[in-house]
Formats: sequence, C-alpha cells, structure tokens
Amino acid sequence: MAFVREKEVRKGAKRYTYYQVVRNYRERGRHRQKVLLHLGKHPSVSSAIEARRKEQAGIKAIAYERFKFAERVKKNLLQHNPTELRKELPDLEEARVRAEKASKIYEEYFDLPLHERSGQRRYELESSKNTWAYVVHYHNVMEEAMRYEDWATELQSEIDKLLEIKNVYFVR
Repeated sequence: MAFVREKEVRKGAKRYTYYQVVRNYRERGRHRQKVLLHLGKHPSVSSAIEARRKEQAGIKAIAYERFKFAERVKKNLLQHNPTELRKELPDLEEARVRAEKASKIYEEYFDLPLHERSGQRRYELESSKNTWAYVVHYHNVMEEAMRYEDWATELQSEIDKLLEIKNVYFVR
C-alpha cells in the first residue's frame, strides 16, 4: 500500500514542507518504508501531475516561439544574403570560423591608411561580419529551442511516472 507522506525540512530558521509517495513493506520482520516518488511542494499526486502539465505547456510554448524566431532569422539571412550563403546556412562550427574571419578582416580594414579606405568596402565588410554573426545567432537560438524541447520531454517522463504511480497505488 502507498500513501503521501508529509516531510518537513529545516534550513536555518525556515521550515519547508515537501511531500513524498511512500510504500510500506516488511523486511526481516520489521516495517520499512520506501520512497517511490518525490512530489515536491504538491500534497497529492494529482496536483503534482497538474503542476507538471502546466509547466510543460509553458516550456513547449517557449520552444515553439524560439523555433519560430530562428526560422525568421534564417529566412531573413537567406533572403538578404543570397550570394554569401548560397541558399543554405552552414553548420555552427563553420559559421563561427567565418564570423571570426569576417570580424578580423573588418578590424584590419581600419589599419589601412585613410586614402585606401572606401565607404563601399567598409559597408561590404561590415555586412559580411554581421551576416556571419547572425548565422551563429541562428544556431544558438535553435540550440536553445532544442534544450526547451528536451526539457518538455523530461517533464513528460515525470508526468508518465506520476500517472503510473497514481494508477498503481491510488486508483481503485
């Protein structure tokens, strides 16, 4: 048989209440308890499920928004830089190398004597530097979106475990 146990924890002068799903069993004639699941601050399995689902919905929404933003960045990059990007964005490593190279060339431009500088050349170098910085930014946003997606998947695993515990021990 399983039940929810209240657990009080003290940290300095503060007290916190946490909940656990616990199962009783006997070992060598003695009563023992095994913690099946930590519910955190939620006093029931149902409230823990509800909280995880809410959290998961928020995380999925953030992931979706980050993916959408990344796609807008990609579309803009390809639309405004067709010759430099050739209809496809390079991977993150290549983008970082090219961004560093473009930045270095841009900085070296200012080491030239004034009579060798032109506004057009400066514009081209600055544009190239910004393009590669945005390609790196695109990849960073995509990685962030994937981390949120992974987090949502982890939350689903927690929800599945909560549902399993609820069905095995609390539904009759």
